[in-house]
Amino acid sequence: MTTSPALSRLYRPIAPAVHPRAAELTETTLSWLDTHGLTGADPGLVDFTARTLPDALPERAELVARYTCWAALLRADLLAAPGGSAEILDRVVRFGHVLDAPEAPVSGGDPFAVALCDLLRRGRRMASPLQLRRFTDAVRSWWLGLAAERAGAERGWRPGLADWTVLRPQCGGAAAMSVKVELALGPEVPEWELNGPVARAAIEAAWTVALADLDLHACHRGQAPALNLVSALRADDPGLSAAEAFDAAVDVRDRALALFLRLRAQLLPLSGPAMRRYLAGVGRAVAGTTEWRFGPAPGGPSIPDSSAGKLQPLAVSTVSWWWDQLDAGARVPGPRGPFG
Repeated sequence: MTTSPALSRLYRPIAPAVHPRAAELTETTLSWLDTHGLTGADPGLVDFTARTLPDALPERAELVARYTCWAALLRADLLAAPGGSAEILDRVVRFGHVLDAPEAPVSGGDPFAVALCDLLRRGRRMASPLQLRRFTDAVRSWWLGLAAERAGAERGWRPGLADWTVLRPQCGGAAAMSVKVELALGPEVPEWELNGPVARAAIEAAWTVALADLDLHACHRGQAPALNLVSALRADDPGLSAAEAFDAAVDVRDRALALFLRLRAQLLPLSGPAMRRYLAGVGRAVAGTTEWRFGPAPGGPSIPDSSAGKLQPLAVSTVSWWWDQLDAGARVPGPRGPFG
């Protein structure tokens, strides 16, 4: 187990919360999984949903909790596939047909596919067509990320930080988390608000924080896979000790969080109601992930805002453009053109 005093001083400026129906969510989610013959789910994943989406509409919180547990079980099943990355690709291509046509009969009765059909049919009653398209695109991206993760493990690849920033969000389902926040809160966020460069940088930085927290927790427990932030930093600098790499990973995480908060502050005055609600939800999801993995912040969540010293850009080509969005061209694109 790798430990570090840095965990006790994680930058945690966002107050966490828990969904008021957390206990009920656990009962209904585990019952749904059992109905579909999917066993072995960690009930803690329902707690994860309750903490990351505390403001979710009740019916939508239930849908997202079911998806989260389904996805965790599928991930474990795919990464354990004896046929490796080739078998993963074969299965997810077949699952792709389910995403496109959940009404069609499932060939072979795969319980994961049958459960996915149920999720999609329920989702169609709640979500807009655009939200559903965002969801299916995000799931496909996640599946490809899992195949890439397994392929990397097969060839003994040790990714550095630049590759981690690209592959970890994909195999970790960052895009799916974005969609879960939007779906859970209800209103559809306009495409032109969600995909501007400032918004994209803010959201990518936020999910970097959440994924870093998951990696730090795995490393803290001695369970870190190859695609882990701490391992990536040691791949770039083999001279780092485990403790030094852990502290460096905390620094990466804190700088990404400070950037998210600054970019969000730029966006909020220029955003419509749905986007403002979404940005608040992303912040809640980040805070919830931290609390889920590390428990309450020492002394409570009111850690003073010390972001000024954390805004130095990361010298990584894949993400350095995030910092270029600070106070430059902060206007969001409008629906009729580049600046509406």
